[in-house]
Amino acid sequence: MCIGFEPLIAPSNMTASRILTVLFAWLALPAVSQIAYEGTPVDWPQSLPHTEAQLTLDAPDLEALRAEDLENDLHKEFGYRFGVDMPVSLDVVASGETFTARANGQNVLVTQARVSAPGAVSMNFTFDALRLPKGAKLLIWDTNQSAYLGAYDHRSNTDGGEFAVGLIYASDVVIELQMPARNSHTAEVILGEVVYGYRDVLSKWNQEAQAWEKALRGPFGNSGACNVNVNCPEGDEWQTESRSVALIVDGGFAACTGALVNNTQQDGTPYFLTANHCLGGEGGWVFYFNHESATCSGNTGPTSDSVSGSVLRASNGGSDFALLELDESPPASFNVQYAGWDRTDNPVPNACGIHHPSGDVKKICFEDDALSQENWGGAQTWRVANWDLGVTEPGSSGSPLFDQNHRIVGQLFGGSAACSGSNDNNQPDYYGRFAISWDGTSASNRLKDWLDPSGSGSETMDGWPEGAEVFASDPAANGFQNIPETLCDPSSFDPVFRIKNFGTDVLTACSLLVTYNGVAQDPVYWTGSLASGDTQDVTLPTFTPEDGNNDLSVIVDAEGDENPMNNAGTATTLLSLGEAALTIEILTDTYGYETYWELRGPYGDVVLSGGNENVGPNGGGLTDAANDDPGAYDNSTLYSFDYNVEDPGCYTFLIVDDYADGICCAYGEGGYTITDALGTVLASGGEFGGEAEHEFGMTAANNIAEKSAWQSSLFPNPGNGNYTLTADTEVKLVRVIDAVGRTVLQDNTRWDKRTQLNLAGLPAGSYTVQLQSDYGWHHLQLIQR
Repeated sequence: MCIGFEPLIAPSNMTASRILTVLFAWLALPAVSQIAYEGTPVDWPQSLPHTEAQLTLDAPDLEALRAEDLENDLHKEFGYRFGVDMPVSLDVVASGETFTARANGQNVLVTQARVSAPGAVSMNFTFDALRLPKGAKLLIWDTNQSAYLGAYDHRSNTDGGEFAVGLIYASDVVIELQMPARNSHTAEVILGEVVYGYRDVLSKWNQEAQAWEKALRGPFGNSGACNVNVNCPEGDEWQTESRSVALIVDGGFAACTGALVNNTQQDGTPYFLTANHCLGGEGGWVFYFNHESATCSGNTGPTSDSVSGSVLRASNGGSDFALLELDESPPASFNVQYAGWDRTDNPVPNACGIHHPSGDVKKICFEDDALSQENWGGAQTWRVANWDLGVTEPGSSGSPLFDQNHRIVGQLFGGSAACSGSNDNNQPDYYGRFAISWDGTSASNRLKDWLDPSGSGSETMDGWPEGAEVFASDPAANGFQNIPETLCDPSSFDPVFRIKNFGTDVLTACSLLVTYNGVAQDPVYWTGSLASGDTQDVTLPTFTPEDGNNDLSVIVDAEGDENPMNNAGTATTLLSLGEAALTIEILTDTYGYETYWELRGPYGDVVLSGGNENVGPNGGGLTDAANDDPGAYDNSTLYSFDYNVEDPGCYTFLIVDDYADGICCAYGEGGYTITDALGTVLASGGEFGGEAEHEFGMTAANNIAEKSAWQSSLFPNPGNGNYTLTADTEVKLVRVIDAVGRTVLQDNTRWDKRTQLNLAGLPAGSYTVQLQSDYGWHHLQLIQR
């Protein structure tokens, strides 16, 4: 969703009368996400509300407020005030009037509570508690039936229960709760605050723009005097990169800065890099592009280029990075740039930062000396010893650090640099290193899966669509095709590799240097006619996978290639072969009846299944708690099933959730784990949408060396985080599994007789400790206090 105008930070010297001093967009986009979903008021707009007002607000002293506004609007210390914050307490469920109606073809119970504010221009609301079960909807509509807010549903629930909704231009509104008639769950809707709007917010922008010009400040805040506008002469060479940088607004706060980043596909996927410590509520963040002064001395800039909402793709505190994907790509009219990057971790002789200090218009800073690498605050960082021009401030966090080649090498973590009058204070700043962020243990804590989706192995990437250096001859690796992350069949296959011509000249020939699991294959020669920007798929030599990880690599070699930096492509695929038997454990969430699962054999037949068949692939689905399937699962219950493999081959596990929100973690800590006869985890999860599917291979049991028995123990148990493990044989792997089947620790260090296990960082609860030796597995139960 794109929005058109934006909020102010509430001033630090807000008056004791608790007058609301923020702009409309703060209310329309509060700190708590308020995304609306499908739904309309019942019998609307034909019928009148079914209730008299349960809450009537007294008008404030408007003459006194306007007298204050005449003075306050002249000073930058005060934001634009349009309403008075009035604490209330209204239990909508208990106080409203309830009746039965039809909505979307089914019977619903409707509760309406009416709030009146005579003389108000507008109202908006904050609920101290909002807990909606699945199937429930909440709407707010004016009694003139000209507009409504919502619908909000169970996806609007927050951990703390607080929920704010946007502005509605009315003085008399109805808060309406719709509940499925056949529903076993209850709702909680408690109104805690109403803003009585006494002047038109839009007039601020339509009629009072001149007042902002006199204020000489940015609408989100202003920064120290030593900061430098990005459009000063010093920023002339950085105008392209500047277009990637955006201000992040979290409700009423200018929270952080970040930048759009390019990926090796150069397809405009709106990936946005910022800091891990900025995270929290990113689904409701608003990203403001091009918020900058057109001149070197100006303090205001446009705030019309904004995008709302994002999804977290990856993050890691070890380099303090977070990679988001914006809910919507910035439109062409924004003229954004997707910044390039460098993951080599090579020395950086000088650097540039572009950011929004204290929420101000876009600024730029420079470090003319080489950066150093330091561990600061628990993160691997680049250290800027002392800015030579400009500084950073709170609000700059997450902003990109560019190297001498105009590529991102880090994002701002922290530091003590600040203005001291018109000069800086000569203190350092620290940026999480991009190279550290690149690698990790999974896609959720590293960059490479997102910024190099084709597995090209590129170490550097220039910006897109502008800023990339163009070569006449530039054939490049563009990834493997049709190679899954996991295989279930050891059969041989022919990988496909994609070449892309980034050069301006037509590519007519190249050779591919292929390596499988460290063994060089015969080169593959390609000839043809590949125009600039086009791709060509080339079939590689036959590959036979081995059990475990399999590595494939290709180097594109062409005569006259002017850019060898993008020639290498790599891929890894895991051949997962389980042993003889399967154990399937399902821990349901608080809506157990929504779950169904099945295990399919090598011939596609269902060999094992469980849960509510009404919600399976061929079921009709459920709309509420009503359930006629005796096989449906109970809530928050652990189920375990064993299956002895009869036909070796590929097996598929499918789990379905009827309400499309998985079984972890919003409604109970549900999850699933599938292990083989040796205790190896073949699949696990719980966080998914409507369904999740895993494929793995099963073989006959390996010959495990015989030993009549081996002993192991763990003490103290229960304990407080530090434990001793003993065994009478060498142990080659220790794995700790939490209550929902997630691996929280794995250590492949071999030990004999005794070792220490440190779980001090894990929360209290029940865990399974798995020990593997040459004689099989032992499973020990552990209670952490």
